[in-house]
Amino acid sequence: MAAPLSLSKVERLILANQYLILEKVDPNNEPEYVKVRQAIEHGYELEIATMAEQRLLDPLSFAECEEVREILDMHMALYSAVEECGKDIGIALDDVGFEGFDGSKESRQLAYVEFLLDTMDYYSELQNANGFNSHVEMLPKYQRMLSFWKASEDRVNLTGDDVKRILG
Repeated sequence: MAAPLSLSKVERLILANQYLILEKVDPNNEPEYVKVRQAIEHGYELEIATMAEQRLLDPLSFAECEEVREILDMHMALYSAVEECGKDIGIALDDVGFEGFDGSKESRQLAYVEFLLDTMDYYSELQNANGFNSHVEMLPKYQRMLSFWKASEDRVNLTGDDVKRILG
């Protein structure tokens, strides 16, 4: 069951007006917007909370966002190092590819990665055709890898030994 959610009359009025606008600009989805608007106007808290639960993820804290960015930065450094000296150390680019996060257990991290990759060119090398739902929990693995990456003398220009240690 959705958590209780209480909105003031002013908040409900603002939200209802937003859905009224959506009804006009997106006629293909008008019936859905009408239902949502009516629930908001009438203050049906269970319906409002259910809709919010279905549409909104729990927030990803500042520290969690930083951790995801560090994971992506680490994978960028691994990718660059293997691209440069992979043959010499016997590691292929596929071995350091970013696998993403589990869509069930790490959905907030997965959504943030998708947001970053959609809005930033910096991580473009990490794009893959299969998306980033790993279907298996990855955060513990990445956290272990991060501890080894952070111990590297130069986190941007990794050596072959760094790569092996991080992947270890």
